[in-house]
Amino acid sequence: MNTFGAPVVDLWDHAFQRDPYPTFARWHTEAPLMRLRYPDVWVMTRHADVAQALRTPTVYSSAQGIAYRAGGGGSSMVATDDPAHKRLRSILSKEFTPGTVKSLNTRLENVTGQLVDQLEATRSSGGFDFAMLFAEQLPTRVIGEYLGIDPERWNDYRRWSEVFNAAAWVEEPDVQALTVAIEEAVHCFGAAIQQRRELGQDDLISRMVVAMDQQSALSEVEIIDFCSLLMLAGNATTSSVLNHAVLLLLAHPEQLDELRRDSSLIPAAIEEIIRFESPVQGFARRLTVDVEMHGSTMKAGDTVVLMFGAANRDPEVFEDPGRFDIHRDTRRHIGFGSGPHVCLGSWLARAEIRCALEKLIPLMGEWSIDPATVERRLDLPAFRDLISVPVRWTS
Repeated sequence: MNTFGAPVVDLWDHAFQRDPYPTFARWHTEAPLMRLRYPDVWVMTRHADVAQALRTPTVYSSAQGIAYRAGGGGSSMVATDDPAHKRLRSILSKEFTPGTVKSLNTRLENVTGQLVDQLEATRSSGGFDFAMLFAEQLPTRVIGEYLGIDPERWNDYRRWSEVFNAAAWVEEPDVQALTVAIEEAVHCFGAAIQQRRELGQDDLISRMVVAMDQQSALSEVEIIDFCSLLMLAGNATTSSVLNHAVLLLLAHPEQLDELRRDSSLIPAAIEEIIRFESPVQGFARRLTVDVEMHGSTMKAGDTVVLMFGAANRDPEVFEDPGRFDIHRDTRRHIGFGSGPHVCLGSWLARAEIRCALEKLIPLMGEWSIDPATVERRLDLPAFRDLISVPVRWTS
């Protein structure tokens, strides 16, 4: 196969990002492994190949970053290999187990209730932007409270997340904005660390400070990196699933009615939303050895994009993958990755989304969306999200 095999696409192309799924369907059959000219990466699309790569970090390394172009992706835990990755994950994973997340239910209920009240308050004006008023706000507030960041910094927190994401993924990052955001975030998190040393609190930063000062398990830089990672990853994934949940359920009213009648179906619906519109479309890895696959040789040092969004639409795994079905068996989806780098905060994201949908679904019968007014984010090829979801109250 020609290593620059057809169909060739620019991963930053807006038409591709608006609807990548026809291209993914062609890649599954015509080019399950292909090399692009720009960026100079291999793209892997079949579920079996992507899943195997995610389970083989000694071959598909994260240590040089997960962005599609060299130099992007930061220095946090997601951009490490063992033994550093295993050490950091073993320390922090206990903060994100299903049991730990369950203890946050009251906090989730309070934050979600406040945001739903804000939506209800727009009845007299006739509508609201769901992305702005709810989907962007929920993960920012939840993670901000969990870390222990002062509420007056939440808007900054969201802004830093946007700048860090852009620096890793947009074609021409704003270096000045990135420098300012890094300085502000380091100052904010550094001050929080010092404050917790003097007076501990019941929050994640306090527990990480204990791990640093009493157990010598973390460094201050690692704490700041992890705070930044939570800020970036937690916002991008959760807001995406919430936005797409509203869009998909209003487009499938019969399934929305089922959820309204039986809320026990919500967890399954969340998994199908994640499969159908994977919030993370794909992350990159760098090869540590040569790999032969589908008649091509990928060389050590090459960059490989593991396309989660394509893998979750693989017809070999999911029958009629372009059909949205809350009753589908989604156990093999990799919307939050797989293997040792599976998303650490996936249970927290699921809990946030579940709590939100339990409160939003009873209201959705009074909502309508004109798809032509929905605005998709088109500058971050690794993430699939909506930046404007105008909703009208119908009664």
